[in-house]
Amino acid sequence: MSIKISWLSNGHVVHGYRKVFVIYDGDDLLKGVVAYAPMGYEQVYRVLELAQSRSDYEGVDIDPALLWGLSLLVQQLEKNKDFFTDDGYQKQRPLPLDAGELLGASLFRDALHRGTLVLPSRFGI
Repeated sequence: MSIKISWLSNGHVVHGYRKVFVIYDGDDLLKGVVAYAPMGYEQVYRVLELAQSRSDYEGVDIDPALLWGLSLLVQQLEKNKDFFTDDGYQKQRPLPLDAGELLGASLFRDALHRGTLVLPSRFGI
């Protein structure tokens, strides 16, 4: 069963952003909410630079906070499908990424177009 990830617009916190993601299973049942904060301005700009250094991101309208958050969330889901807390809410300090750890440009572009990131069944939660 696939999962769907939607997001809220950037929230602002002291010296950075907060990005909130809402995760649904393939039946559109709410599975959890993940908030990444603080996403420091310098780190967000670094993610933009990393994406711009990759040829596959050429011509993509990049929201670096969204790209960073989605990339982190996909990594977490790949490593541990049961990372949700009992109440389904996670608040985490985001970790820095390398260019190779960013979400693929085609997947990111599709998520921007749909307004939702749809992950295949291997991510089923």
